[in-house]
Amino acid sequence: MLHSNLLLRAASTSLLLLFAFTELRADGFVLTTGAQVYGQWLNREDADTPYYLIATEYGGHLQLERSRVAQVIRQSESQLKYDRLAPAVADTVEDHWKIAQWCRDHDLPIQRQQHLLRVIELDSDHELAHRALGHSEIGGQWVKKEDHLERKGYVRYKGKWRLQQEIDLAEQRRSEELARKDWYVKLSRWRSQLTGDRRHAAIESIRQVRDPLAIEAIGRLLQAERDRRMRLIYVEVLGQIPDNQALAALVELALSDRDEEVYYACVDQLRASMSPPIARQFVSALKSNTNDRVNRAAIALGMLGDQSVVPPLIDALVTHHQIALPGSDMITTTFASGGPLNQSGGTYSSGPTAPQAITQTATNQEVLKTLVRLTGVSFSFDQRAWRNWYTLEQRRVSSPDTTTRRID
Repeated sequence: MLHSNLLLRAASTSLLLLFAFTELRADGFVLTTGAQVYGQWLNREDADTPYYLIATEYGGHLQLERSRVAQVIRQSESQLKYDRLAPAVADTVEDHWKIAQWCRDHDLPIQRQQHLLRVIELDSDHELAHRALGHSEIGGQWVKKEDHLERKGYVRYKGKWRLQQEIDLAEQRRSEELARKDWYVKLSRWRSQLTGDRRHAAIESIRQVRDPLAIEAIGRLLQAERDRRMRLIYVEVLGQIPDNQALAALVELALSDRDEEVYYACVDQLRASMSPPIARQFVSALKSNTNDRVNRAAIALGMLGDQSVVPPLIDALVTHHQIALPGSDMITTTFASGGPLNQSGGTYSSGPTAPQAITQTATNQEVLKTLVRLTGVSFSFDQRAWRNWYTLEQRRVSSPDTTTRRID
């Protein structure tokens, strides 16, 4: 604490000396040579005079030809008023506090700080002055917030106090974001070279990508790509990147892309990786409100050959989907049997209504095919029969027949 007080006193003394100096140097004159002169501009009202008349801080007067002055840094109105008030400030807590408040109201932060420092030099327990200076009371002692935070390990970073670990993470995220953007630029450049003489080199460069930071760029290019061959190359690259985000991108592409070849290419890449999270992602898609995604997920699960997914597949044999209907004066809707959702037929009519949603029931053929493929049995879409069979099968597996025949 003694060390902090000595530093505070030294800073206060230095600022008071600065205050005494700035009180005299009312204006700044920057010469064409780069040198600077400070003093009070005495003939500022005489615009026709060929020279500046300046009262310097040394007590003398100086004349500067206007042609030798490149810039005049003039005081603000607040500074001029302050220069008139400052000489009358008594060296007391009350007067320094009063002029500090005046400086705050007239946007003179440096002068305000000078007077606040003098206040706490005269009265070390002056709470308002300490708080105005940004000091905090910790353990019964007033300390500068910056000093306290630095002792706690904080560092000033982009205008805020952060721990070094936070700064390192922020810098890492920034570096990764720049790398992602750089990958998009490089991949786009290679893609643009596929119609020229460097076609083979460009394709080879794309196929050699292994950096997980390139995943986002590949995904963006896949969405915009119309050439099936290039789309299959991008799928191949994603399959070779050793990162779960690449696998997740392949799962989503398999569930949403309309190109059948791209779908099977994605599943082939996923099957080769044999990563457990893949099956979980496809199982989650079995609960999708989009029937097409349900069946796509089922086909993929069948190709992965994971026996543990049988229960969620049984649940997905028959699914229910919300369909939005617009409001109108009269609605007559006919549902034919079959169709992409395998719905049952029927007609729905109503008078004037607001927009609403109806529930459609779908029997999912691909889910049934996958169940049959994984289990070797079939109970059609009878979910109760499937569940009963699965329960009995689990009991048989967990409690094998231990009965032995007696040999006489």
